[in-house]
Amino acid sequence: MLLFTLSSRLPKMLMIDEVRILLQYLIASLILFGCVDRGHLLYAQQNATDAVEIPSFLTPELVALFAPGKYPRDCETDEGVLHYRLFRPPMFDPKIKYPLIVWLPGNGPAENGAKNLGQLVYLQATIFQDPPHPERYQFLVLVPQLPAGARTFFTTLEGRRKGEAVPLIPAESIMAVIDELCAANPIDRDRITIVGISDGGTACWEMATAFPDRFAAIAPLAANGGDINRLEKMKTVSVWAFRSEGDSPRNLETAISAFKQIGGSCRLTEPAGSDHDCWHLAFRDYHLLNWMLDQRRGTPAFNTWSDAFQRYWPASAVCIFITICLVAWQRQSTRFPKK
Repeated sequence: MLLFTLSSRLPKMLMIDEVRILLQYLIASLILFGCVDRGHLLYAQQNATDAVEIPSFLTPELVALFAPGKYPRDCETDEGVLHYRLFRPPMFDPKIKYPLIVWLPGNGPAENGAKNLGQLVYLQATIFQDPPHPERYQFLVLVPQLPAGARTFFTTLEGRRKGEAVPLIPAESIMAVIDELCAANPIDRDRITIVGISDGGTACWEMATAFPDRFAAIAPLAANGGDINRLEKMKTVSVWAFRSEGDSPRNLETAISAFKQIGGSCRLTEPAGSDHDCWHLAFRDYHLLNWMLDQRRGTPAFNTWSDAFQRYWPASAVCIFITICLVAWQRQSTRFPKK
């Protein structure tokens, strides 16, 4: 990795062309014969040039896990460009297909304050609790940042290519990045999921509605519900939504109820507490990460009967107890009839 970086970064005055070419052929041969993982080399190269000031709310260990990127790359200005961070396992096993998680951040000052870093603010407390050991995380994570001037990931912005104005929609840029990642990495296309917090959670519903055949499941956290008139389009996408008991996002219960009525697989969990932040509890107490990694496109996540029992377990338990008592009494009466 060091040779690869040096071969492409050292000025010509420090390295003659013949040596430079020799090193590049050497690296290319190693990649060709599978001795070195191409994604790992690119990851190291990107991080080597990523000399930015780290905000106080992030740790260097966490930031080091993520390579920076942007889309489109050929825009003449930064207007409308989607910046993102990408985590990839240190070494890929070519025999394994890896899940991909898309993390959609909220629209708060921390997420948008530090360019292409602020969106990582809650990652260490939820998914990457052990940054020094990246080998523990056998999946990819894409973390886009909402572009400046965009109110949502579906806001149309104006970029510039070849001197001309072009419309850019962050959600479409996210899908283009996903396509690139799937083409360049061993990603299981049936195990792509989205998790979002606050406004990012609302965007989960919108992404699943706009691109329903691309995702296995979504996890909107502390977010508003989806458009009930368009839920039919995302019927095959499983949903696990969270909100704190004291929080009151708009339209969430209505959307969950409507989604169940059309046969969608979904669940609403309400952890105790009045804080807007329910994502820490979702990952810590409800093991949301494991659930997301288990999801497969087209496979319902929740059983309707078991979900109903969990939601109304006190009444269900009473009914089951009464039923058992009646059956036992009936059998007793049959065995010992009255004379």
